[in-house]
Amino acid sequence: EYYVRIEHEMTKKHYISFIAAVSSDRIQLVKLYPEGNAEARFKINGVKKLYFYCNRSGLFYMNPVKGMDDRRNDYDDTQERRQLEEAAKMLFG
Repeated sequence: EYYVRIEHEMTKKHYISFIAAVSSDRIQLVKLYPEGNAEARFKINGVKKLYFYCNRSGLFYMNPVKGMDDRRNDYDDTQERRQLEEAAKMLFG
């Protein structure tokens, strides 16, 4: 089991909408709600990336091996990133 907890506010106006764990052959997504906890448990082996969607800041990810958050270092505003953000907005608001 893989446990993830994010230090992020979870108010009705600013919150993490989902956390997704991605391996080479599986994706597991946990929907989060305002005023709840920004945490999730995953039953997935070989997690390569963790994706988070903030209703204000958009999509970002962390490499669980390196523990590096791409928003803090070198946010890449690519077309692929913008498409993922648009899909996440349609799915989760």
